[in-house]
Amino acid sequence: MPYELPAESGRPSELLPLFLRQTFDFLKELIFDPQNFGLRFIIDIQEQISAAFTEETTRSFEFAERQLGEIPDREFDAVGLSGYSLTTKFSALNQLSSLVRKGAKKAIEYLLSLVNSILGSLGKLTLFADAIQEMKDLIENTTDFVTDWD
Repeated sequence: MPYELPAESGRPSELLPLFLRQTFDFLKELIFDPQNFGLRFIIDIQEQISAAFTEETTRSFEFAERQLGEIPDREFDAVGLSGYSLTTKFSALNQLSSLVRKGAKKAIEYLLSLVNSILGSLGKLTLFADAIQEMKDLIENTTDFVTDWD
């Protein structure tokens, strides 16, 4: 499953790095092994996206994770990334993840949309989240995924 995040409440500065690590793994797998999701690229951009991810986006994940540890918890409250709001988003990510592994194209679209929402909120707290969101958008917008049975 792309996401297996804790359902219990906790400090956002401790929970959100887990989200970032799992997002890193999810995006990496979408880029390098889309067949694991029953998907394939239909335009030839995988090599360029792979290079950008490896050379640039990896650092953005590292920097964003470091920055999260320096942000006071009250700032997470202001962007809806704490308490029930955060655990509800994590629960939705977990549930959509179980559908993704079954090759449900729509679940991947919903999952990427929810990831986008969380990254958008994180972008208000750390500049590096914006770079991660840009990579997610690049994967989503310049690569057209189709299931083998489409």
